[in-house]
Amino acid sequence: MKILINIGKVITILLLLVICIYTLGEGLTYILFSDLFLVAISVWIALLSFLSSLLFTCVFIISLLFRTGKPKLFGIILLCSLFIFGVINFGTLAYNNYEEQQKVKEEINLNLYKPFYEPTKLAELSKKPTIKFTNNLPRLDGATALYPIYSAFARALYPRTDYTITVFNLPGSAVSCTTTGLAYTNLVDGNSDIVFAAEPSKEQLAYAKSKGKDLYLTPIGKEAFVFLVNENNKVSNLSTSSIKDIYGGAVTDWSQLGGEKRKITAYQRPEGSGSQTVFLSIMKGVKLISPVEEQVAGDMGTMIDKVADYQNSKNAIGYSFRYYASTMNANHKIKFLSINGIAPTKETIKSGKYPYSADFYAVTIGNPKGNVKKLIDWVLSPQGQEIIEKTGYVTIK
Repeated sequence: MKILINIGKVITILLLLVICIYTLGEGLTYILFSDLFLVAISVWIALLSFLSSLLFTCVFIISLLFRTGKPKLFGIILLCSLFIFGVINFGTLAYNNYEEQQKVKEEINLNLYKPFYEPTKLAELSKKPTIKFTNNLPRLDGATALYPIYSAFARALYPRTDYTITVFNLPGSAVSCTTTGLAYTNLVDGNSDIVFAAEPSKEQLAYAKSKGKDLYLTPIGKEAFVFLVNENNKVSNLSTSSIKDIYGGAVTDWSQLGGEKRKITAYQRPEGSGSQTVFLSIMKGVKLISPVEEQVAGDMGTMIDKVADYQNSKNAIGYSFRYYASTMNANHKIKFLSINGIAPTKETIKSGKYPYSADFYAVTIGNPKGNVKKLIDWVLSPQGQEIIEKTGYVTIK
């Protein structure tokens, strides 16, 4: 009986230790391991910590069960070693989280688009910039598809340093990329100064209103919202009404649109994403079919992959932004649909002939002031517009 009681005590102590380690470790990880170098080292330290924890656990249990040695001392050592192990392990998880957030997918490493990564993939000015920032840098955040633009702004105007893209879904530096939904949240919460993105969703506007904040949108460029299908799909053109019929459920088979007799698989994006917000504005007034879980793509890269995948050959339709799907995440297994007989090109976007052209914005809380206004004014100047055009987008002017 005495042994059973001691075993119960040991289990209780271990459970309490796990709870403490989990709670404290999660909080301390954010403080101690936001630095990538330390987080990387933690992978190795975790192994040593695990081995020491295992050793002291065995010694502690033996000392309690057989009343040998100094159980209190062993208990203190165990607590310390397990605590360190917990913190280090959360550091390792943080590192993995950091790595995942840098890559929208394996082929798209956002680190390659960081302001001062060499060799650069960013657009550069033909002449020296007319302004420079040395302090009080406006904190930039935004959509994945627009990161190459505002990262190029930072390359031209900001001090040369390594700007962390994002850590723990929070801005990591003056030039972050937490994706549209989180970027709007960070802006409202005061964690960034300018968000480069498509127009905000109803939910994002409501969140700003709930915090007593007004979003101010400054159009800085134009882009095409494109619908894409597998390259083997015989359909190359759809009308705006056909797009609505597909996502409204009135048309369910490609044969109804001049294609082969195959059921249409229509992919959508999660609520709050930039592409989903534009999609919903296009579908205004249409009661959309509810996609099954497998038909909701977490990011635009996943959307493109699903449409290109051989398992969905000729069946799938999805959507994205032209630049992202043609440059950042180019895939030869998909093709863009013409809409009402008009292909999404720079010329048709600029002229407004392509039906689904959309502005993208520099979004601030209220009217921009100080260095924030100074940067946005520069973005609208010939030099700022030069970067937008060289990146592959269409200028606002």
